[in-house]
Amino acid sequence: MAHHGTLREVIHTVGSIGRALLAHQELNQELHDLAVEMRSLEAEFIAGNVPAARLETVLKLIAEFEYTPWRMPTVVEDLHKIWTLLGML
Repeated sequence: MAHHGTLREVIHTVGSIGRALLAHQELNQELHDLAVEMRSLEAEFIAGNVPAARLETVLKLIAEFEYTPWRMPTVVEDLHKIWTLLGML
């Protein structure tokens, strides 16, 4: 049951990151592509797949933006949170 709750939280957090990236006021092609990838990953998790390795790769790309001017507090918080959740899967 705990695993199910963790998976649900991963799905929520992945979706939150994707939506935040798409809603960013200075959305460029790179951020858009990462947001689309996050939405794709969210759909895979919902479908019952656990593409953790692919998610980790995308999260590392997003984390590289953490110290840039477009830094978004909600994304930064979600990035820190999701690493813990992935370790619980």
